[in-house]
Amino acid sequence: MAYRVILGDPSYSAQKAVQTAFPESEFEVYPFDNGQDVLDNIVRVQPDAVLLSLSLPGRDGYEVGRLLRNLESYKRVPLIFLKGVFEHLDPEKGAWIAEEDIVQKPFDSEKLAAFVREAIEKTTSPATFPEEPLFENTAEFKPQPKRDEEVARGRFPEDSPPDLKKPFPGPRLEDGELDLKIRDSVRKEILEAEREIEKRVRARVLAEVRMFLDERLEELKTKD
Repeated sequence: MAYRVILGDPSYSAQKAVQTAFPESEFEVYPFDNGQDVLDNIVRVQPDAVLLSLSLPGRDGYEVGRLLRNLESYKRVPLIFLKGVFEHLDPEKGAWIAEEDIVQKPFDSEKLAAFVREAIEKTTSPATFPEEPLFENTAEFKPQPKRDEEVARGRFPEDSPPDLKKPFPGPRLEDGELDLKIRDSVRKEILEAEREIEKRVRARVLAEVRMFLDERLEELKTKD
């Protein structure tokens, strides 16, 4: 059964690069270009891993990731954050994010696919021996899809932790060269994605040509 991966990234080139690199036989990729769509579809997709751009529009990667970490059903689902070339991790909003869970753009698509695969396999491997219970009280860890969906949509039950309801500080943007940096970052992402797609298309075409020539050679041998 293919792994289900949610990708939250506003860049079309990044979405195409991930979809091209992740083998269809092994992954089902669900791309969304804003944070709210990720949250609205999380219960429907039931992902095995979530990739989030830190700079998602609407609800950014920090907020979406933090909400998912507070949902019982998704506490163990791997969260991988994609960071732009000129983007810096916000020390207040991202203090809880581990450095090894951040991938710098432009990324190597094949390495990213291998990284995601490894992260999923770690979470699906048993943490204890079969004869040992995974948790002392398994009832406490029973998935709560209805409650999770309410939290994902921003409707917090009365028993939610106060920290979960705490609003996120607004983005602190610098004036001046910000637009230039964003445009340059997007341009680099597009070029990297184009190179990646071109490399994969070329490899696929060469493989098909070799296959055709091999078949033709076999036909000629049979005729002889």
